[in-house]
Amino acid sequence: CVSFDMSVSEDIVAGDKVVIKGRPNFYIKTGKLSFIVSRIEKFGMGALYKKYLETKEKLEKEGVFDTRYKKQIPEFPTRVGVVTSETGAVKNDIIKVARRKNKSVDIVFYPAKVQGEGAVEQISRGIEFLDNYNVDCIIVARGGGSFEDYEPFNTEALVRKIFMCKKPVISAVGHENDWTLIDFVADARASTPSVASEIAFYDEEILLNKIKNNCISFYGKLETFIDTEKNKFINTNKQICSLVENKLIKQRSEMCACVDNCKFLISSLLESKKNKIELETAKISKLNPMSVLRSGYTKIEKENKPISSVKEVKVGDVINSRLFDGFVKSKVEEIKEIKK
Repeated sequence: CVSFDMSVSEDIVAGDKVVIKGRPNFYIKTGKLSFIVSRIEKFGMGALYKKYLETKEKLEKEGVFDTRYKKQIPEFPTRVGVVTSETGAVKNDIIKVARRKNKSVDIVFYPAKVQGEGAVEQISRGIEFLDNYNVDCIIVARGGGSFEDYEPFNTEALVRKIFMCKKPVISAVGHENDWTLIDFVADARASTPSVASEIAFYDEEILLNKIKNNCISFYGKLETFIDTEKNKFINTNKQICSLVENKLIKQRSEMCACVDNCKFLISSLLESKKNKIELETAKISKLNPMSVLRSGYTKIEKENKPISSVKEVKVGDVINSRLFDGFVKSKVEEIKEIKK
């Protein structure tokens, strides 16, 4: 037995195909099973889905979903914020995946209703709180459910709240095929809350292995670089030594040539001076009175004064004749003057 109030939808008429939402009710005494309907809609595009499409089209036209506004999810976060229900499997799933991958990143949970009245306000407050808190990114998550259950995540208010968020946001609502409007505005979309945790938290072991491999690669490159630079230094040192040696050899050769040239010039100069001295010596020798005397000439003195004319002596004067090897003292007996 199915009972419902037809006033829940005035558009439904007899013969229409409908989608009904409600709950079963079993009466033990009579064994009667009934289904109490809370909502009935025409099969096809319901009011909620119409509103979903209209809101999506409006926000698309405004550019709210444009990829140019997407922020990069941090590769190595230190703290991740999560807005989700305080109860349920979502919280545990996120923690389980996060701790399997990483035990050092902090998780800050903000409890919020994820369906029903007040859910949009609580989720918005959680996003705003975490956006101003010391977290690197934010996960907005809930588990699976019906399209109606996802209604808070299809509201324009929540989409705009995420759009204005300064921190990167990962949406994780429902399952793989469940798309809500916040999936289009979020910086990353995860098919499930567990996948959102996989995206947000980095794997410590993989990172450590990567660091280890990078260190090995770095030290290998460093060793190669050092060997290369060492060989360059050795070759450069050899080249410098060779250049210096060649330069020294060249300069030594030039210096030896210069010394030889100096020796030749000095020798020539000395020889020239020697010849000149010999000539001057010969001239001086000729002017030496002793040389004249040696030739047979005599120097005559009277009273120690030289006599150059017969007029300076008279008969009877005593004169001294200076020869090259001694003196001769004479007395003048005759004076004869030679007429010119």
